Amino acid sequence: MACVPLLPFANRIAGGRFSVGGHEIILPRLPGEAHALHGDGWLSAWQVASAEHDHAILTFDHPAAEWPWHYAARQDIRIVGDGYDHAFSLINLGDTPMPAGLGLHPWLPCTPATTYHGLHRDRWRMGNDNLPCALSGTPGLRDWWDGAPVPSQTIDTCFTGRVGDLTIRWPDRGLGLAMTPSPNLSFTHIYVPAGADFFCVEPVSHAPDAIHRPGEAGMLWLAPGARLTAMVKFRVFTLPAH
Repeated sequence: MACVPLLPFANRIAGGRFSVGGHEIILPRLPGEAHALHGDGWLSAWQVASAEHDHAILTFDHPAAEWPWHYAARQDIRIVGDGYDHAFSLINLGDTPMPAGLGLHPWLPCTPATTYHGLHRDRWRMGNDNLPCALSGTPGLRDWWDGAPVPSQTIDTCFTGRVGDLTIRWPDRGLGLAMTPSPNLSFTHIYVPAGADFFCVEPVSHAPDAIHRPGEAGMLWLAPGARLTAMVKFRVFTLPAH
């Protein structure tokens, strides 16, 4: 499993553009991408502030540039007996409020037998531009896979109102993984590409393109000097033999 932090926003910002106070901000886009994707933290080099046998602290400083706010970020990773705790945060070092969001992006193995379970109250429908266009309109706490294997859906969308853990099982390997996100990571973005040997279960603090949906999709405005912190606990367990 690989896992990277998403900050100062998660997922997509439409066209890599948004406006603040009448000023248009234009963000860089990856080759072939129509939208800005996942912010800076996931592709940037982090500094090792400290490293012990069971605990590491990584830091990242982002001066104002295309993203016109200076901010600093931190990862605090601690190994426990059956998994690890992954805390991460960012602080606004600019002098004006900054739009801010957080998330983690794990890549997980996917086999024909892999299952995923997560309870959410609703999901965003995605348009052909890979941006959310509307909530499903059928709210109610449910497992949207209903026990079917992960590859039964090809999907790239966001679920809202998470309740409880996110659980993945690999019965062909006899292993399971429970992910326990902090309460402020109440959205879960799921990416299951067709025919791939991986999928992604991403606990995030807001929906895609939340900057263009103020008050609706979870993105915050972080005051100067304020910090946003979240955590995901990962615990591995064995499955009973059949």
